[in-house]
Amino acid sequence: MKESVSLLRKNGQLIQAYQLADKQLTNSPEDKNCKNDMLWVYYAFIKEQLEQINYSNILKIMKKVCELGVFDNQMFNDSFNWQLVKLIGKINTDDNNQKQLLDILKTCHNMLQNQEASESKSILIKMIMKQLKGQPQAWQLLNFLDFSHYRKEDFNSEEYQGKKMMPLFEQMLYAFLKNWLLTAKEKNQEALDYAPVIIQQLNHISQHYSFKFLNYYFAQLYLLIDNKSEAYIKAKLFLQKNLSQAWAWELLAKSTESSEEKIQFLSKALVLQNKKNFTVGILQSIIDHYIFNGESASASYFAQQLIAIRKKEGWNISNSLYQIALANNTNKDIETQLKESIQNNAKNAMQSAFNQASKQTMVISGVDKNRALYFLVSQEGNTYKLKNKKRYHIGQLVLCLVLNDTIVDMQIQKQKTMSTAFIKTITAKLKCVKDFGFLGNAFVSPKVVKSIKNKEDELTALAIKEKNPKTQKLAWRVLHIYSNNC
Repeated sequence: MKESVSLLRKNGQLIQAYQLADKQLTNSPEDKNCKNDMLWVYYAFIKEQLEQINYSNILKIMKKVCELGVFDNQMFNDSFNWQLVKLIGKINTDDNNQKQLLDILKTCHNMLQNQEASESKSILIKMIMKQLKGQPQAWQLLNFLDFSHYRKEDFNSEEYQGKKMMPLFEQMLYAFLKNWLLTAKEKNQEALDYAPVIIQQLNHISQHYSFKFLNYYFAQLYLLIDNKSEAYIKAKLFLQKNLSQAWAWELLAKSTESSEEKIQFLSKALVLQNKKNFTVGILQSIIDHYIFNGESASASYFAQQLIAIRKKEGWNISNSLYQIALANNTNKDIETQLKESIQNNAKNAMQSAFNQASKQTMVISGVDKNRALYFLVSQEGNTYKLKNKKRYHIGQLVLCLVLNDTIVDMQIQKQKTMSTAFIKTITAKLKCVKDFGFLGNAFVSPKVVKSIKNKEDELTALAIKEKNPKTQKLAWRVLHIYSNNC
């Protein structure tokens, strides 16, 4: 009998195959082989309906599959899932059949709950999330954040055309959080009531994975439920790894309770943001800050800046913004003061954000130009790494802000020379040995020797004490030659 159902199906006689499979199930409702026969008949039917994109029939077939309650036929699960991936990929979000589309996605969701983790399941979940983008229903898929739905591979980054891609689970997570935030911001009480459950799930995720934007969404979530103290902590953690991103500073500005810190962080965001049309939100927050503090002249100046950008981009300008801009006449002196104020606030922002950080003078001991990665040595001989797009040279002294053994900021140090147990300035004549040399008791590499023009002159150089890779003993190495007049 099993062979007959299979033969009828493969010959395209789907009605007859269905009738025979149905008869088998009537006689033996718990027989697994009979259920599997019916599954493959449903698969053949859905392939047929996919060509016509008949939502109503597809939905009926999917519900029938769920009713059978067979979840361990992995070959069927994969085949059926891939067909649904094709279907969802074809659907137009502007389609008139929006209700039927949502019903299909909901049925997909129910169908996947009992399936084991697989590539087809992960991709189908991704397609569901993508299709529900901007839909208020999307946040309800909270149980898709459970690890059990995914394979180990879904938590790892894969390379595509030489670039590292975001892990599939991480993509799901952000898609879910974006949709939940979108719904919650509309004051959807049902969505807001789920906030504690989502926080609990995010805490569970953060114990296992350090995803790049997790703290960003944590902060946004806490802001939405008016928990600024927790939002501030998470925004700070996010900022530590995104110091050059204007929007990270803007997020911290939204999270702080301090008026002084708020304008410092907003100023830092404004200075960092090179694209004028991306500064509209920052400028609006600065205007609101100055209005709240009764500084109408300052608010007027920044309102004029905002209006200029909105006009250039062809965006709407509110009457209230015009009123703020025209409330005070700003002269050049005020403009100069405000520009200086923004620069000073931006400089102070780092220290305010990381007030527990210590200032340490260090020396750049190496650089990986391909990764914009600098290697540094502190006065105590500790080594650090820092990614920074600015250009520094080996041997340059820098002032670093260090928090929890991590450099969060680096600036050029005004002083050129220093002497400690691990960093010192040497003035001596070069002694050459083959292609390398010594300056006092400090080793000079062949590359540095080659760069010296007048090898007979007395030279001044900066050296560090580090482990010799061959002997594993501490020894001095010249990093940078200043000059014989240094």
